[in-house]
Amino acid sequence: GVGYSARKSPLYDNCFLHAPDGQPLCTCDRKKAQWYLDKGIGELVNVEPFTVRLKFEPSGRPESTVDYYLTVKENLCVVCGKKESYIRKNIVPHEYRKHFPIQMKDHNSHDVLLLCTACHALSNYYDNHLKQQLAEEFGAPIGCEEG
Repeated sequence: GVGYSARKSPLYDNCFLHAPDGQPLCTCDRKKAQWYLDKGIGELVNVEPFTVRLKFEPSGRPESTVDYYLTVKENLCVVCGKKESYIRKNIVPHEYRKHFPIQMKDHNSHDVLLLCTACHALSNYYDNHLKQQLAEEFGAPIGCEEG
């Protein structure tokens, strides 16, 4: 089978971005939060959890307080709960996603999940079976996933 390299660092830093009025907008990684500070367009309001308030009105705001992008995400396998040796799993394979409209491709973190190496391998086995079916029935592309 294909060898998988587990992540060396957590996928989810669970930093927060807030609107100028303090409304939580989303969770993000530390690098993105730091980018707003480095550009001078955000200010640090809390160190733990790392929270940055934007100095400009964002183009969009969450629909509700239970918005997916506000949810703190755990660094563990979403199938078995294992807390180490996990890999990013793209729910929509690259060979299909590249055909989506641009608004469905921009910053969609909800189509990426964490799986441990064992669950990832099993998932890929079933993915390949389904891709084969889709190729036979509908002429869908079959290719290696590029991220």
